[in-house]
Amino acid sequence: MILLLLEACALGSFLWLDRFQIFELMLSRPIVAAPLVGWAAGSMEAGLVIGILFELLWLAYPPIGGVIPPDGSFAAIAATVVTALVGSTTEIQPKTMGVLVFPLFLPVAYLGAFLDGQLRRYLYRLARDSEGGLCLAEPEFRGVFVKALFAGWLTAFVALTLLTAVTTVILIHAAPLLPKSLITAAAVGFYVAPLLVIIDYATLPDQRRSPALLVTGFTLSVVICLAAM
Repeated sequence: MILLLLEACALGSFLWLDRFQIFELMLSRPIVAAPLVGWAAGSMEAGLVIGILFELLWLAYPPIGGVIPPDGSFAAIAATVVTALVGSTTEIQPKTMGVLVFPLFLPVAYLGAFLDGQLRRYLYRLARDSEGGLCLAEPEFRGVFVKALFAGWLTAFVALTLLTAVTTVILIHAAPLLPKSLITAAAVGFYVAPLLVIIDYATLPDQRRSPALLVTGFTLSVVICLAAM
């Protein structure tokens, strides 16, 4: 499990660089990054579940220019690793485990945005200190470029590894204690909550209500399942 966690976090950290450092081919979007990380962690299905939920939540908030929105990519990568690893120790289906883990990692998007901002400040200082006397053909320039990429990857890798390791250990012990009604509600919520958000995107020009609709959808699932018991 430790090896899977490290491999998934290493891959996720590399994909996170696509957010603004290299490529910028949308590889860091939750719907792309999460399934790839899920595959590395042993459950692509877990990655698909998490990718769908986080992509719907922050679909309308891409990082543009100097604006740093909540980092849904970082949160989705972390949530996928935890969902895949915890799910492998229980009989809870990946889509259900993904819905249970999803709300726990919503604040992680703001941690990702903070790390993003701090990294950009470091890269600005690195570029400022390196300018003058360097040209694209010089080996020193390539060294600065590699140093910048490694700083970004290491920042994400350390944060993801610590976060996912601690959360995985906690949830492995907590998962067997979850009430059956909550597990059933989560299974239904995977279909109800995203459907409400899709309706929101299809009918409204302003998607600021999407987070509230996700919460409403999950709450509705809980009420339905409790009423049916």
